[in-house]
Amino acid sequence: MQIELDVRLLIDLARQKSGMSFGEMAKDLDRSQSRISEWRSGRVKPDANEIAYFATKAGLPVLQTVAEIEAKLDERYASIWREALGKLTAAGVTAAVVATSSLSPTPANAETSVVERSLYIMLTNEPRKTSNLGPATSG
Repeated sequence: MQIELDVRLLIDLARQKSGMSFGEMAKDLDRSQSRISEWRSGRVKPDANEIAYFATKAGLPVLQTVAEIEAKLDERYASIWREALGKLTAAGVTAAVVATSSLSPTPANAETSVVERSLYIMLTNEPRKTSNLGPATSG
């Protein structure tokens, strides 16, 4: 089951994940705490920068979150945000395929850069077994 992300849920997730109070977040944003309450209730709409702030605090992908929330906040521009999100998603899939195919395991005598090893670990969640840079360690 997928949960629909809205402004209220985003702000609540940001608060929970960051451990910050609404007052602390309001101060970070140079806004009043009552403004956060207005965003949570739907009386006032946060702008894209404020949505990005909350996405960051919630540990969510910023651009995807901004696009999803903005598409819901203003129907006039929803198609633009959905198209941008689609392109962003397609670009991410393409980048992952290219990165994965270029990071296939190499023979023991092949040189592997630290960047390649890091990307390989990030994409596969396992350390490379061989490298002339010394043994890969997990941890």
